[in-house]
Amino acid sequence: MYYFFIGPVLLPVTPGSMETSKNGNNETVNLINESEINILKEPGLDTISFDALFPQGNSYPFALYSMAGLDALAFTEYFNLLRTKKIPFPFVVAKMKQGTILPVGYSYMVSSIENMRIIEDASDGTDVKVRLELKQYKQYSTRKIKKISESGDTITYTLDPVNGVSFASEIKKLASSITAKIGVSFPTFQSKA
Repeated sequence: MYYFFIGPVLLPVTPGSMETSKNGNNETVNLINESEINILKEPGLDTISFDALFPQGNSYPFALYSMAGLDALAFTEYFNLLRTKKIPFPFVVAKMKQGTILPVGYSYMVSSIENMRIIEDASDGTDVKVRLELKQYKQYSTRKIKKISESGDTITYTLDPVNGVSFASEIKKLASSITAKIGVSFPTFQSKA
């Protein structure tokens, strides 16, 4: 059994498949003698894509209703806000052995929502499918350098401190934003930090 988490949110129906692309970033160059070489560079960002099903008024024995009362609109709004507010989040796929509560393995990637498609098909009844493409997110920051003093050949600089934002605080803000917008409350996300 697999469980998919987007931030603290567990998908109610585990996708049937997931595709991971390990992207390259190499550059091909043509030489003067018309031969071709490949300049190896650091790998590109990984992408993950899958289709998620959100039951809307239907009860399925295979669905996980830990977030009872949330309909497809709450999930699509959550994904849309993650995307538009540019919030990176942990994407976790936990692999569980039948009858246990501890994962036997998991994959983890800090991600952002690159693309999102909402698919409503008559063959799915009132259920909604969302096709998500997640892209690996790598933390980066810019820092300001301030000159302190100059003495002969020596110049002394100082760096402004880096101000980071935690996933937990951003997702808490997002959850209250969803509650205000559509009147549905997500469970609170606890952080040990």
